[in-house]
Amino acid sequence: MRAVDTPILVRRIVEHEAGENNNQVGLIASSERVCNKLGSHLSRIIGREGFQTLLNRAINLTARRFPSIIALKAEKNGSLGGLLDASQLDLDVVTALVEQIFDLLVTFIGEDLTLRIIIAVWPELEFDVDGAREIERP
Repeated sequence: MRAVDTPILVRRIVEHEAGENNNQVGLIASSERVCNKLGSHLSRIIGREGFQTLLNRAINLTARRFPSIIALKAEKNGSLGGLLDASQLDLDVVTALVEQIFDLLVTFIGEDLTLRIIIAVWPELEFDVDGAREIERP
């Protein structure tokens, strides 16, 4: 993303989803929840098959840097399951996958619409677009 630092944005969302369970396993599980929440929202717009295609493309692109992720596939319902079962994956790999999903969205629909989708999925968070800092709403 141009105005938003994608790695910082992804980290903030993943940490928010993890809550107090911010150890390695908790953060990997929250990355899976991030994918699934985003998939649930986007599936209403582009269909399950559309999100499954986007997710599989993100997996293939992420595999260029992290070959171990290629074992994952999007499920037929558009969700991504089994991250915790894939012992070869670590937090860097799964957050790179989430970053890739966000970057693909920016490529296809633009930064503004991508940020609107992120805010729609996580309405309890507010982000400073320049720094992607999380601001809790009152």
